[in-house]
Amino acid sequence: MAAAVLVTLAIAGEAAAEVVGRSVQGRAIGATYVGSPQAERVVLVVGEIHGTERAGRAVIGRLRLARPPRGVALLLVDSANPDGGRAGTRWNARGVDLNRNFPFGWRPLGVPFDTYHSGSAPLSEPESTALAELVRRVRPRVTVWYH
Repeated sequence: MAAAVLVTLAIAGEAAAEVVGRSVQGRAIGATYVGSPQAERVVLVVGEIHGTERAGRAVIGRLRLARPPRGVALLLVDSANPDGGRAGTRWNARGVDLNRNFPFGWRPLGVPFDTYHSGSAPLSEPESTALAELVRRVRPRVTVWYH
């Protein structure tokens, strides 16, 4: 993955956005900071991981307008699964439930497009890899994944 490009935006005071990865079909996975990216405490909020569960995207929209407390930054990801969001499906474009593609407790489940197909290996999907790399890099204090 190419190095993320940081672009300064004018959203609710201090905010910055970056592309943290790409989906199977090449759609951008973006993350937006509200507050200073150098803040002492970062809270990561992911609005959508299953394309059929879109309510968290509205929460992200509201959080973009927030003013976090001093020393806190919100790191907002509209969708960890832009292909599934676009298609209105639970899975990414390869039929993987991204929620089950992360390393912790990973085990092989199902086949592509089964409800809980976990992929061929932990982090086998570019979307979950991008989010795992973001978490490793940023080390958020708290993470919230809407379902």
